[in-house]
Amino acid sequence: MRDRTLQSLLDTFGTPLTRKYITTISWFSMLSLFLNGHRVPMETTDKIGTRTSPLG
Repeated sequence: MRDRTLQSLLDTFGTPLTRKYITTISWFSMLSLFLNGHRVPMETTDKIGTRTSPLG
């Protein structure tokens, strides 16, 4: 992350929320690397069937 980006986040959201955003982004990045490294298969339509999103 560039210094300008970090400073913009800090100015906009403050220190506690910026830390939470960075932690959340880091967690999902690490999770995807872990799942790919362990060859966990992605869900396919046969697992979720014809269900649609409740959000529409």
